[in-house]
Amino acid sequence: MPSEFLNVFPNGLVLVREHTEGEATYTLRDMYGNIIMTTLYDKLFYLPLDNQDHDYGYRVTKGDLLGILNSNGKTLLPVIYEEIGRYDDAAEEEQGAYNKFTDPFFPVKRRGYWTFVRKEDYKEFTPAYKTILCSYKQGFAAVQDKPTELIFVNQEGREIWNIDTGYTFMYAEYIGNHYALVSKLRGNAAAGTCGIYDLDAECLVVPTEYGIEFVDYDPDTRKTYLRIDGNPVAFKEGYFVDPADYRTCPNYAEIIEDYKPRRRLDENGKLVNIYGQG
Repeated sequence: MPSEFLNVFPNGLVLVREHTEGEATYTLRDMYGNIIMTTLYDKLFYLPLDNQDHDYGYRVTKGDLLGILNSNGKTLLPVIYEEIGRYDDAAEEEQGAYNKFTDPFFPVKRRGYWTFVRKEDYKEFTPAYKTILCSYKQGFAAVQDKPTELIFVNQEGREIWNIDTGYTFMYAEYIGNHYALVSKLRGNAAAGTCGIYDLDAECLVVPTEYGIEFVDYDPDTRKTYLRIDGNPVAFKEGYFVDPADYRTCPNYAEIIEDYKPRRRLDENGKLVNIYGQG
């Protein structure tokens, strides 16, 4: 069977499948047909590694496992992983679709557990967990080993919060100043079903029933800027505060009345929330 031209990558190289003695191998060739690299992997996908495509590599598969090569064919990540980062669905991958690995950290899965790799040296730097709730945002990744846990890991790979919340959260995103956006639904499905969890006080300060969207966090003022059901508000120390420095909000008073949590201490001195009471 003759060689098959499979794809032309953005770097100008052509992926070719060669058939020899019943086995298929892949070669990368330049525009003149010169072989740049030969691989024994089952599949190979172009992988930009920065936002300008100055640095690139290849995601490769062998059987059910994945790895990453650099542009010269040197192994960056060995082919030992079940998952690397986030991918398009299988149909798009068959057509040569690729995802950018431009963030400084990305998740990998091995033997059923997730950890994070630092792109600076392509080494795992966090403990392994059963589930990733959210990759690194505002300096923290959200992970868990059981459904009721919230674990936040910093960029050095250390657990800063490890809480058994008593709730079953499937999504959590750090939004600054020891608060997290949480939902009982995963990923995009979480839209419209979010609340806010206080990681220091270990309590839910806004219930998981609103369309809350994170906008920005200002470490100087310690304000977190949000949209609640499309309305801009600012959140600080467990309360919604005047968002005038963010955007004019014509129905600000109604938002504060509807969404401001009521808080008190229980008999053990722990912060709790009483909704709809004074």
